[in-house]
Amino acid sequence: MKEFKSERKEKLIRPKNSNNQKRDSICNPYNNDWWNDLSEKEKTGIMRGLNDMKNQDTLSHYMIKEKYGL
Repeated sequence: MKEFKSERKEKLIRPKNSNNQKRDSICNPYNNDWWNDLSEKEKTGIMRGLNDMKNQDTLSHYMIKEKYGL
């Protein structure tokens, strides 16, 4: 009576008569490249944050707590 998740077959459900390609790509559980679903503004923000981390231009959680009294 053991049932493993990998043995179950699940059907992909898409909205009927959908012309919205972006919505279809988000609804598709097999599309796991979330980067393609981001706006240019979101991508720019992520890249800026990664560059800040690379250049060690960040503040620690402790420093933020001290600054804002949290």
